[in-house]
Amino acid sequence: MADFECYPLWVRDESRGDEIHENTSPHSSWIGLSDELATALNHWADEFDATLDPDDPKESGFRSQEDWSRFVRRGRELAERVSGEMGEEWSVLYFDDLERKSYRIS
Repeated sequence: MADFECYPLWVRDESRGDEIHENTSPHSSWIGLSDELATALNHWADEFDATLDPDDPKESGFRSQEDWSRFVRRGRELAERVSGEMGEEWSVLYFDDLERKSYRIS
């Protein structure tokens, strides 16, 4: 999930309930993502951050709906790659900002 000035990964410990989330760097060694994927995730987050207008946050966002849709689709592709690298012991969810809901990838 993209959020301004945050890492692109949020980790939830289901044993502690749905409300516990930790914003985590994709380069964290305990996650174990490849450097290439971790870098791609950070670039994706940087693309989102570049749309922030700190002087008028309400005016933040992508220049067109097409750019926004492309960004969301790219996020879904990255989530699928995360799922492939994390293995079956992890559940991967992706929040689709266009549809405003979460999807279970694995």
